[in-house]
Amino acid sequence: MLRLSFLAFITLFLTLGCGGDDSQTAGRGFQGGAGGDGGSGGAQIGIGGTGGTTVPTEPVVSITIEPGTAETVVKNGVATPVTFTVVGTGRDGGIMRGLAATWNVSRPDIGSFGAAGVFTPRGELGGDVTIQASVNGLDGPLTASAVLTVRVETLVGADALPADVVTAVDAATPGAEAAPVIAYPHDQVMMPQNVVAPQVQWTPTGAADDVFRVRLSKPHVQVTALVSPGSPAATAHRFKAEAAVWRALTDSDTDSPVTLELTRWDRTAETLSAAHTITLQISPGAIYGALYYWQVTGSQVMRILPGQDTRQEVTGAGQCVACHTVSRDGRYLAGSVSDYLHSTVIDLTTDPPTTLFTKSPPHIKFSTFSPDSRRLLVNKMSDDYLNDGTDLRGFSLLDPQTGDEVTSVNLSNATSASQPEWSPDGSKIAYIGDISSSYSRSDVYESGNLSILPITGADTFGSPTTLHVGSTLWGAAEGGSANMHPTWSPDSQFLAFAHGEFGRATAGVSTVAQYFPGALYFIAASGGNPVRLDRANGGAGGVQSYWPTFSPFTTPKPGGSGRLFWLAFFSPRPYGNHPQAASPPHSQIWVTAIDPDAGPNDPSHVPYWLPGQDPVAHNIDAHWTALPCRANGEGCGSASECCSGVCLTPDGGGPAVCGPPPPSSCRAAGQGCGGNDDCCDTLTCVANTCTAQVF
Repeated sequence: MLRLSFLAFITLFLTLGCGGDDSQTAGRGFQGGAGGDGGSGGAQIGIGGTGGTTVPTEPVVSITIEPGTAETVVKNGVATPVTFTVVGTGRDGGIMRGLAATWNVSRPDIGSFGAAGVFTPRGELGGDVTIQASVNGLDGPLTASAVLTVRVETLVGADALPADVVTAVDAATPGAEAAPVIAYPHDQVMMPQNVVAPQVQWTPTGAADDVFRVRLSKPHVQVTALVSPGSPAATAHRFKAEAAVWRALTDSDTDSPVTLELTRWDRTAETLSAAHTITLQISPGAIYGALYYWQVTGSQVMRILPGQDTRQEVTGAGQCVACHTVSRDGRYLAGSVSDYLHSTVIDLTTDPPTTLFTKSPPHIKFSTFSPDSRRLLVNKMSDDYLNDGTDLRGFSLLDPQTGDEVTSVNLSNATSASQPEWSPDGSKIAYIGDISSSYSRSDVYESGNLSILPITGADTFGSPTTLHVGSTLWGAAEGGSANMHPTWSPDSQFLAFAHGEFGRATAGVSTVAQYFPGALYFIAASGGNPVRLDRANGGAGGVQSYWPTFSPFTTPKPGGSGRLFWLAFFSPRPYGNHPQAASPPHSQIWVTAIDPDAGPNDPSHVPYWLPGQDPVAHNIDAHWTALPCRANGEGCGSASECCSGVCLTPDGGGPAVCGPPPPSSCRAAGQGCGGNDDCCDTLTCVANTCTAQVF
């Protein structure tokens, strides 16, 4: 059977079928299956029902639907049903209204039919729905179509204000007074569909008793929040939409951006200020993986799961697992322990996590797992962590189950080497080579080149090559000759890396001002000039971005024409209006979308702050792991988290769950999977990601 790419398939009508009262038969195209007793069959495009009671008085030769176009508004969760009627024309010219028909819809996630041609919105999403009716005619089935526009409008915070104020503020148009300034999110930010709602933060203007109006909108959805005086949100000048409200925005009008407008209602003058308006871009795809990072404040490894805004402690406070790495399947974590004199691998699948080994030697500084998690390539240190010239700056290959060294061939070809990263396709190791420094530690150096070590067979390596010489960027805004922390794109065709004055962001300094300048770059694995990621760096002069790591996932660009990679990094830049202490520095994890097809232009997008972090902690060293897409019946926060691409609230209410999958669909490269059967032909499910394998 021909299987369509899931990315292509979502542009077609959903192919779910539900029959009449006693039948649930799926068909092809708009043609429904056979109906049950008192009912009729389903159709490919959606969820059907029966409607109308009129029995034809003569053979029917054509039908229409009334109304042909209609609109309904779901206001604050209250849906207004719409009744459609089938009008038939008989062979002899007679007009028959209210014919019994089978009804089907193109968007069952927006609403469905009950009895007598009544369409009821689910109340969650907005959009245009194609309505189709089918009647048995003189020469076979007859069909007609109509279009229903469903709009969703939600007002938040009205119960804390007098009714007349609510009415006035909600209806007012922006004026000329100074507008409050949005501090976060940033204009033109790109986010995946399943990201938690961003916390809107602003710098206020006006009097203490003024009301702030936060309005988030798309063509078919509008969310208005009135932040009133005295509320915690007003005191902090922040607003965050609830999950269901945010999902209405992300899952509706998926090709359109979200417009965020912030205004202030002057309660004395009874006027609305000018508006500060920005645009939020949403990719119609999910980053469905966990992210592990090192919270230096407290010396803990933390984990944030997809679609959540809370963090989980993986290693206890004070149990410093430094310079950690996580296997792509999310099973193992490796790193240095506490005093840097011991190395460990932890099995993350047990509760609590189980330590597989803790050894000395080897002393791990940086490390990387093979895609199948059977090997651990480590940046070894020889005897201690002192600056006494004993750091070998070389690599060893370990069995991650035992910590024992594995015999390898030609691994010693990589000399003066640090910060290895195994490619997702298993064919290459990227690392920083030709390190030059007056220090002995493998992460403390003034110059280093981006290098590639090919893998030519089982535990066998080829001759290394230099992809980029760090000193060629001496004249960049950040200066310096040190490349650092390479990371592979999901398709193994590109690399991102940091560059700056030193092989690390700081050297034990205590203030943001003392960070070494650093910036992010993007380069093809086949060679060429690197492109500075100015939008991710915070502008052409941005020099506070460090330690990039790619997500294993690829999502579509809005509009469906192209793809996006996702890159995490840390930066001490301000997060909205949250206070930023100078000591210790509050570095946070940020995520930028990367367009790999941008050519010589900056492929990055304005980044978003990773929800779930402690905003006053010092967070660095993010690592992504892939989780399988969610199966039918599992909970979901957005449609893109589901293998089926369908996320619905059950008819009886309750949390949203993944719905039945479209037949003959498959997951494209870079999307989540639970097994090989989820992936399109020629792709394999590796570490819960559909992947084109080389080895």
